[in-house]
Amino acid sequence: MRSSHSHCYSSPQARHWRTRRTTSPGRSPDVDDLVTELGEVRNPGWALEREQGTVGVVCIATVVPYRIPATDALSVSMPAEVASYPGELERIAGVLTKHASAWARELRAEGVR
Repeated sequence: MRSSHSHCYSSPQARHWRTRRTTSPGRSPDVDDLVTELGEVRNPGWALEREQGTVGVVCIATVVPYRIPATDALSVSMPAEVASYPGELERIAGVLTKHASAWARELRAEGVR
């Protein structure tokens, strides 16, 4: 069953991404919307994909910031129900971005470019 998208989230970013969709099944992406959305992702440092690939699955992703331009990312997928818990998206995104930054420091220290 498809999520109703009626859950409450604590941050403005999460509330925004809860309903925003640049693409949906059977629809081509609007380039202007995509560019706008990509610009907005830079502010919180992570992106949220909500049931766009698979119904019932939510994914958070962040860049591993050690190359310019960025070529690597980390992501976490979870059931949409878990993502609906108050504060859960922000908690998981915080852990994910913290580890991505730590991994980037380690890669640079090891000379990986």
